[in-house]
Amino acid sequence: MNSPLERNVENEHLAIMDAVLSRDADKAVKLMHRHMIKIVHTNLTADLSTEKDADNIVSGLWSDIEVLRPGSRGDEATSKSHDGSKQQKPKPERGYFV
Repeated sequence: MNSPLERNVENEHLAIMDAVLSRDADKAVKLMHRHMIKIVHTNLTADLSTEKDADNIVSGLWSDIEVLRPGSRGDEATSKSHDGSKQQKPKPERGYFV
């Protein structure tokens, strides 16, 4: 069984490129998010000081991505200011740097 974080970098890049060239922005963004999360997970598990926390950190990143994705149930991540313009709400601190 393949892990969702198993890597085939060439296929990841080709899938992103195909989505971009076919002008499927939603698919390209989702593939790019998945690609970046896999990079983060790979780097975290390569470092013994963060290896045990890697799955929790990656889970938190996925949650943040879902909340901040336009059109998702995470639209509450933005609020309207007194002049009606949208403002980004601050992200919760998870112990990693983005």
